[in-house]
Amino acid sequence: MKRIGLWPSNCLPVCVLCLAVAGCGKTGDDNGGEGAAAGEAGGTAGFSVEDIEGKIGDYMPTLEGGTLKIAAPREWEWERPRGGDSDYLVGFHKKGSLLNNLPRILVTVEDSPFASVSDVNEDNVDQLVALVSQTVDASKLKEAVQPVILGRMACARYVGMAKKRNALVAKQTLITVVGGRAYTIRLEAYDREFTKYRDMGYAVAASMKFSAPGTPGARPEEDGDDATAEPADTSPTPEPIEKPAPVNTDSES
Repeated sequence: MKRIGLWPSNCLPVCVLCLAVAGCGKTGDDNGGEGAAAGEAGGTAGFSVEDIEGKIGDYMPTLEGGTLKIAAPREWEWERPRGGDSDYLVGFHKKGSLLNNLPRILVTVEDSPFASVSDVNEDNVDQLVALVSQTVDASKLKEAVQPVILGRMACARYVGMAKKRNALVAKQTLITVVGGRAYTIRLEAYDREFTKYRDMGYAVAASMKFSAPGTPGARPEEDGDDATAEPADTSPTPEPIEKPAPVNTDSES
């Protein structure tokens, strides 16, 4: 298992990224990509605090009743569901794009189906990995289910494949459980661009701030700002959508 420490300028640990890379497949980016982790199996080497913090953009208003703060990747925008759509909690897309286009990141939340793990941490993340592994077909994965640890948040990570308009799409999934709620951060990008955008999914996951693991209902740290205020929106109103168009999962390979 390879462990990568990320340290800010004040020498306090921001997050530690931990990922077992044995058996991980190669990415589909023929140009080597622009991601911080490009160049090694599983894309986990070469991280630094600049790699992650430099890709975290502005925080959006708090979610989940004020218990969760989350930020878009830098130069990306966030979009909440419209028209009563509850399929996702929040979506992120590049500025000037739409949530129906790729690359995109969708964050979903549900009551955890993993009853034996109500709060995931570094000590029990392997248990979550085992449970998640039972829900996916390993033979169809680009990269196997493995543990990822970001500070106090531990995740199970895997990469699947699908098709969109006959083009291969890589889907990086990060799953964690906090307070009996399962949070999924899914990056979807064309396979040829996967390495380029892979770190954006890590950045969203690393940006997540919970009030306290397993303590729903409390407010997260405000960091001196009004986390519940809606930001001023000077951008053009995006074209209305009811929900993100799904990537064809029937053709996963």
